[in-house]
Amino acid sequence: MCRTAVAWCAEINARKYSETQAIADDRLAVERDVLRPLPSVRLEGRRGASRKVDKLSTVRM
Repeated sequence: MCRTAVAWCAEINARKYSETQAIADDRLAVERDVLRPLPSVRLEGRRGASRKVDKLSTVRM
């Protein structure tokens, strides 16, 4: 990332937000202990199963 982008992120994440009255960097520091890794990108489930979608966007097996 370029230096200007890093500086911009630091500036934005250090300000207090009007709705939450919280600073993003502070909230992340508190929440980091309870965050877990994201699941695998590969979805679990049947592979190759065909499905039809009707005009109402209803999925049918």
